Amino acid sequence: MAFGDRAEHLANDAATTGGLASSQARRALLLAAGCLGLAVVFTLACVYLINALLFDQVGGSRSGEEIRAMARQWIFADRLRFVFGVVAFLDVFRLSITDR
Repeated sequence: MAFGDRAEHLANDAATTGGLASSQARRALLLAAGCLGLAVVFTLACVYLINALLFDQVGGSRSGEEIRAMARQWIFADRLRFVFGVVAFLDVFRLSITDR
């Protein structure tokens, strides 16, 4: 998928969200999009960087304590990423139930 395709999807999503008649639906979709955006940021900023060091470079020249601290940070970031995804899913699920 090229960058232009992603920008087009983003523009379509923004237009769809902005055009919703219900302000509750707009807020729910914006919350879901924000949560998923934060999940992507945590993935790129924390999880992937730690994965690269812990799994690809096998800890590099780090001490055992540094590796344990990084593993704890990785677990925290991964759990936080999961929470953001679940909140986004539940928000959209709640929206789909209340609109009926």
